[in-house]
Amino acid sequence: MSSTLLKTKEINLMNDALAKSIIRSKEAREEVIGFLSGITHIPKRKFKNALFVGGEIPKNNKQEKGKISDVMCILKDVIIIIEIIDKEVRKFGEFLSLKLSIEELKEKYREDGKYMNIARKVEKFMRDNNLVQYYDLEASHQYEIKDSYDTGKNEGTQLERCNIARNLLNDHLDIDKIMKYTGLTKQEIMKLQEN
Repeated sequence: MSSTLLKTKEINLMNDALAKSIIRSKEAREEVIGFLSGITHIPKRKFKNALFVGGEIPKNNKQEKGKISDVMCILKDVIIIIEIIDKEVRKFGEFLSLKLSIEELKEKYREDGKYMNIARKVEKFMRDNNLVQYYDLEASHQYEIKDSYDTGKNEGTQLERCNIARNLLNDHLDIDKIMKYTGLTKQEIMKLQEN
């Protein structure tokens, strides 16, 4: 990916692939540990040899269906499952919710060495063409879902207007009033009247 694109492309840090990559990365390890320690009250020192992976959550019994976790933090005697409120938790959550270009991200965190390391991880991620293609595919999929929802909502609204217009036509209400109450055009109402 060109450096020009890195400067101008708005980055959604809550993108599934990017968020998982950041949480599992060594660059973000100290902040992730602070985040997990803050929400679990497990002392940070206990995370020293923690393993951060994704995958199937251990089953309680043979009949239980397998479940997949975004990230698991495996400690000596505890497994923390992360599916993305103390100060560190809020700061990390805020970082993940930002939608900035790489340059804006680096500017925002230039005085914060820990988050600057994470920003560099984001930049490295955005330079990996395979990961960027996956990121873009997921973003496209989310847009398609929203577009489908909006289309369905609009079609449902139009259908409801038509149903109301049919009922008003059955009650012999004047077409001008039906237009006023439903927002349908005269042509649309005439078409309903024909059917």
